[in-house]
Amino acid sequence: MRFSATPFVHTALALMLMISVTDAVPLGRAAPAPKPVPALPKAAPAPKVPAVPPKAPVPPKGAPGPPKGAPIPPKGAPKVPTKQPNGPARLPPPSGPSRQPPGASPGKSDPSCDVPVKNSKGKTIHKRCDTSNDPLLAHITIDSSCAAHEAKVKTALTDAITLATTAHGMGPADQAFKNYFLPTDPDDVGTVPKVFAAIAGSKMSMKVTCPTEAQEPSCKGTLALTDTKRSANPPTMRLCPVFFTDHETQLDLNSKLFTPTGWCTAPPHTLGNFVTAGHTILHEMTHFGYIGLQAGLIQPTDNDDTAGTLDILGKNDENDGRKKYGSPSRYAPAAARTLQQHWVAFQAQQASGTKPQKPLKTPPLAPMENAESYAAAATEFYFAHKCPNFDPTQVTAAP
Repeated sequence: MRFSATPFVHTALALMLMISVTDAVPLGRAAPAPKPVPALPKAAPAPKVPAVPPKAPVPPKGAPGPPKGAPIPPKGAPKVPTKQPNGPARLPPPSGPSRQPPGASPGKSDPSCDVPVKNSKGKTIHKRCDTSNDPLLAHITIDSSCAAHEAKVKTALTDAITLATTAHGMGPADQAFKNYFLPTDPDDVGTVPKVFAAIAGSKMSMKVTCPTEAQEPSCKGTLALTDTKRSANPPTMRLCPVFFTDHETQLDLNSKLFTPTGWCTAPPHTLGNFVTAGHTILHEMTHFGYIGLQAGLIQPTDNDDTAGTLDILGKNDENDGRKKYGSPSRYAPAAARTLQQHWVAFQAQQASGTKPQKPLKTPPLAPMENAESYAAAATEFYFAHKCPNFDPTQVTAAP
């Protein structure tokens, strides 16, 4: 769960070929490859003296006509994802900062897609066309309750997948990894890329709804809620009203250009200036039990209520009960940084071989069990990948 203004307390939270909206008209499949067209004979050289061309011979009765033109693939048809070694199917990185669907305006849906129809219960709804063409989002369904924010939801989902896909290439030698995980811990080194791979992979499946606070009282002051049960079919993420108004989720990856006057500002950096709506979606995706199961974060024998990841924000400091993780800023990335630092200190003390005067206690979560550790590390690694002057060693985890 991600909170806005009020504390982020976990209740649980994850276009471009197909995102289907409930009762929506799905995109058609890409047209088949063109059939070969017989080559025409070369025309004879034009005579020097103009002459009336002879009439074309009339083909005998019953002879087959000329071949019909082969179907032309639609403009902007999606590329087939390339399979990476030991990883999920990937799309090549976008060629530019703008990743809106062709013909769509930022923040707006295609008005030609609004068609009033009757659903199976006789209720009038509006079918909306699917303008996404990201094959990694083919199994994600956007509920009709999100119709007013459809473009924003699609962009945030796509950005979350982009962050996860990029972060799958992050390793223990990268500073973004070191800021939130333990580069010498085999569990962190082995599990973190698997979580990103499970989210970026073509099997990512979920449903997104946009309830009101009256419909979902737990949404009050909360950005998003996630159904973490592995048996949830489909796994569901609820984007609360605050998600569409809070400063943390106002930006998307295409909100600025990757230039020194856009995203790629000179260091030092404040992480809050780089947080996007996709960051929150990625945070929530790591909560899904089935993502944790795919990544080996949880085991098949674990209780079905077991979440993929949890939230360290707001938990009591293991060494000082008067403090809480994330205090005083109540900022999830700051809490994630503190968790990593506590583990470094704890492991160093354990490895010292001496009896400390004040033994440190084991932190309540491992870094790989904390949702925000993935989202914050992915955001830092993404911008370090896109901006030559983005330096993760000079990032302050602050709003």
